[in-house]
Amino acid sequence: MNFLRFFLTLLFLSRLAYSQQPAPYERHEEYPSPDKQYVAKLVIRNTETILTIQNHLTSKDDFLKSLVPCVQNIKWTPDSKSLFIVSHLSGGSMATIVHFQNDDWRAYDNSPPIQGPSYYFVAGVHFFKKFARLIYGVYPSRGSPFNEQKMCIFDVDWDTGSSKLVSLKFPSEQDLDQLTKKEKRKWEMWENGTANTEIKTIYF
Repeated sequence: MNFLRFFLTLLFLSRLAYSQQPAPYERHEEYPSPDKQYVAKLVIRNTETILTIQNHLTSKDDFLKSLVPCVQNIKWTPDSKSLFIVSHLSGGSMATIVHFQNDDWRAYDNSPPIQGPSYYFVAGVHFFKKFARLIYGVYPSRGSPFNEQKMCIFDVDWDTGSSKLVSLKFPSEQDLDQLTKKEKRKWEMWENGTANTEIKTIYF
């Protein structure tokens, strides 16, 4: 009898502990391409985010990639050949570009091509036939080789994925004036520390 009572108590406690465990989190999002040929699908879980690109003509997945878990924004370019993805990092953000080139999808994780540790955030991107030009804000962390915020502009080659630094300097008024209205707003929100609350609504 005592054994049965002990067993039932143990069973009750195990079920209670199981019921109090956090339920696995999973969310699904879909982003159709402008030409309706592809759909980008995100499966967002507690510890990972998986991106797939499905071809509507074949109903097959043409591409799969694991992303930084905290994806903030994702958007197709008008020609349906590129996806621009912004993921939140500790202290900043990073851009991933998925581009259709030579009959295949290729992914490029794009952090600024600079030496030494730093925090950085995505301010803008411009797409060209042979490359994408990214604009980042870069600000110091412990051990950084500089002590003030800088604007980093670099190009990403579609064929190789290599990055070429265009400019890294403290932005002048003229540099900031060359940003689009949304790029200026993104620059300001990171400077003001309001990015976490604003980035989802104004990034594109």
